[in-house]
Amino acid sequence: MKQHNSMAPGASAPPKRGFMQRVGRALELPDTVVTSGPYIEIHGTGEMVVEGCKGILDYDGNLVRLSVGRFAVTVLGEKLEITHYSDGSCTVAGEIRNIGFGV
Repeated sequence: MKQHNSMAPGASAPPKRGFMQRVGRALELPDTVVTSGPYIEIHGTGEMVVEGCKGILDYDGNLVRLSVGRFAVTVLGEKLEITHYSDGSCTVAGEIRNIGFGV
């Protein structure tokens, strides 16, 4: 049985959204309130806050590597310190030179 497609020829389908994203849009909430991924704030070159941190993978004065679920956030710099870590939140301070994302 052939399915009926009501889209115009050449039109692309709108991106699918998860249930929580649709609820968040309906309630006019920011995406960061309803997503389960990490939320990262960068304050200049001296501090960053990572919400959704699952653990510390590596840490020394020049490198901080954080687990944020399916991937990791790597911070490179000098005099790096973890100044706060609790309840899925981690604050890294120091001279931040590079921030990377990977597995």
